[in-house]
Amino acid sequence: MEEEGKVWLSEFGPKEFVPRGGEPVAVVGPLELPPAKTYDADIAYAVLRPGDRSRVHTHPGPEAWYVIAGEQCLETPEGTTKAGIGQTML
Repeated sequence: MEEEGKVWLSEFGPKEFVPRGGEPVAVVGPLELPPAKTYDADIAYAVLRPGDRSRVHTHPGPEAWYVIAGEQCLETPEGTTKAGIGQTML
């Protein structure tokens, strides 16, 4: 995907996976996935202004992200978690 003048390559594999090229920026995961015959991955880029909120939502599998700028806040019934620049959450 190309965003903000950069090309972002996402690769999936085991924890010890070695990327095929480029400069590694982050490892997001490991993600715990339920057993399935196939998987789909939705990869998105989002820009939110300070104070913006997403709608309350759920997913059939894990949700994970990498913070490029600012801070990410995740509110769940278990509590609130925050991640800053260069951090990942799931």
